[in-house]
Amino acid sequence: MRHLMSPLDFSVEELDQLLDLANDIEQHPAKYAHACDGKIMATLFYEPSTRTRLSHEAAMLRLGGSVLGFSSADSSSAAKGESVSDTIRTVIHALVRYEGISFVLISPEELRLPSYIREDVLDKNNIPYEEVVRLEDAMPSLDILYMTRVQKERFFNEEDYVRMKDFYILDKKKMELAKEDMFVLHPLPRVNEISTEVD
Repeated sequence: MRHLMSPLDFSVEELDQLLDLANDIEQHPAKYAHACDGKIMATLFYEPSTRTRLSHEAAMLRLGGSVLGFSSADSSSAAKGESVSDTIRTVIHALVRYEGISFVLISPEELRLPSYIREDVLDKNNIPYEEVVRLEDAMPSLDILYMTRVQKERFFNEEDYVRMKDFYILDKKKMELAKEDMFVLHPLPRVNEISTEVD
């Protein structure tokens, strides 16, 4: 049995095939309506992951399968101690396998990408990158903007958090600096870091 624990378990070719298949399923749902007849998916969510859980369950049901499992609801996403560094490490490892990739790391000095990730992932793979503090300085050159909230728990003191929390709000004015076809991605939940006018 093959185990899939992270995107790194797929080859680049398999990732391309997976995305092509997902696109075909989306375009022709009736063709796949019975693809999982008689199959059961067991979900074991030890941490609150409502969007992920419901997405998986909906997908399985649309493919004709059944779902059983449990979900934890005794804490919030913000309280479960997610590591931004771990998430970025997984993303930067998956993406660096593609050609022509470069990164712009946008953050305050206090929240710079840890040096071990820069060295182990970016430098090790000769991936070009630059670091900037202001979102405005990076916008014109971006093809994809991946945002997340400024997390209070990442700061050592309240003053620094209060000072920075509104510094990275994506609004209409900042969007005007971007390419017309730039994608904005966000893992959710959104607090106030993307203005509703951007929607």
